[in-house]
Amino acid sequence: MYSWFKQSPARKQDLIDVIDDFNCIMEKSMLYFTNTRWVLLGKVITRILTLWEPLHECFLTFLPDNQKVQIRNNERYDRIKLTLTSYVIKIRLHFILFLCETIFDRFLTLFQQEAPLIHLLHYELSSLYRMILLQFLAHDYVGDKAGGDLLDIDFKLNEKQLNNKHIRIGEGSRKVLTHLTQKERDTFFEDVKKIYHATTEYFKKNLPLKNSFLRDVQILHPSFKSTQYSDELVRISRAVTGLLTDREIDCSRDEWLNYSLDNIDEKWYIKDKKEGDSGSECITYHRIDYYWNKVLGITTTDGRPKYPTLGKLIKNILIIPHGNADIERGFSINENMVPQNRSLLSDTSINGLRSTYDGVKFTGNGSSHKACICPFGPDLIDAIF
Repeated sequence: MYSWFKQSPARKQDLIDVIDDFNCIMEKSMLYFTNTRWVLLGKVITRILTLWEPLHECFLTFLPDNQKVQIRNNERYDRIKLTLTSYVIKIRLHFILFLCETIFDRFLTLFQQEAPLIHLLHYELSSLYRMILLQFLAHDYVGDKAGGDLLDIDFKLNEKQLNNKHIRIGEGSRKVLTHLTQKERDTFFEDVKKIYHATTEYFKKNLPLKNSFLRDVQILHPSFKSTQYSDELVRISRAVTGLLTDREIDCSRDEWLNYSLDNIDEKWYIKDKKEGDSGSECITYHRIDYYWNKVLGITTTDGRPKYPTLGKLIKNILIIPHGNADIERGFSINENMVPQNRSLLSDTSINGLRSTYDGVKFTGNGSSHKACICPFGPDLIDAIF
């Protein structure tokens, strides 16, 4: 569908005209999914389902009435027509959208952030895997298991599978079920179970839920500020090969104990507190590097850093990437900087533009959108060159 409109301005305009007849404020462009960019699959499917009726009108009414020659013996048109007239395709789209919105999108969006998130990776991966299991397995079978214990669950046991009535497919999919024949329903639910099993099998083989390092670095979160986690701190110190000497590893334990007993200003880790809709308190935390920058800035009475060894260790941990977001962000920035009419810029020119962007972002306190208030002077020039 995307390819049908991509290379033809006339076809795009025909679709826009059809959409305007339905709703003039409706989105009028198709999105294209690729696993190396940030356009989430859920957004692509949402756009298709939003435009379903206009697309139906365009391909099944407008084109047959106005462009009979162009669509005659056109295999791509025939495939699109088959898709738009199939409730099987529509229910599959609703199901994939359910998976994206309920399970995957939050995780993917969270780890697109620039902030260090290595300390959250183990918990979030565990929550992701657990959420998948709860979609098709009996809840009492999954129980309160977490982390590596989840990998020990036999997710293929027949007696623990949810039946077709209780297996999670999303409300959108349930509504489309009424348009399917019994055979199509049976096939759909078989496909759903295969998808859940294949997804679970992949995650079971690849998720590092039994990785002790990822499990231990969770203690960097302010909520783990306690003497009981000193053993985890020592294991982390040993895991970063070649960073700390034996003496420094011993010192790191002592510094952690002192840190655990120290009085830390709540404002260093809590950014905001407000009451939620249900009356419960909602807490927004500062970035983990903001918090540790404050803690590691504490000095003794004679001006020396209070936690020098701890600082050396934690700084090296927080620079560990939690994904490929920085790489993808670079592609996106380059694409926005180099429009089609400047596609022949050399690598040197592009790097110069990126240096300017980074310099403006630095002087704008982390925001490239504050360029209008950035003072243009020696500091900005030095940052660029």
